Amino acid sequence: DMEMAMLADELSKEEITCKIRDDDNGALKEIDNNEGWVDELDDLTEKDWIGLEKSIWPVKLVLVKLQRLAYKIVNLLTIILPAWKEILRDLHMTISLMPRDVQMRWNSTLNLLEYALKH
Repeated sequence: DMEMAMLADELSKEEITCKIRDDDNGALKEIDNNEGWVDELDDLTEKDWIGLEKSIWPVKLVLVKLQRLAYKIVNLLTIILPAWKEILRDLHMTISLMPRDVQMRWNSTLNLLEYALKH
């Protein structure tokens, strides 16, 4: 749990939260657009919840690591970006940037995973 918390800490600082103005009082509120979907997690017992968390832990860890790598490739222009481009050149691959996983773009996690599998 500590490893995940450390990896995700940096991401939570970078994360953009999608907000809109509430017409009634002008306050900001988070967009809630679940369109009638049912959250099946609400129906899980504590035992089922623990089992689910254990089974998806490796996936969460990989996603957080990929998200951090994508962020660093784009934002650490003097160190990581040149090294990334050199690795791609050495592998005779097209030089490209890893897409960022952005909360407001519903398909960005899939794009990140596809890119990582390809590269």
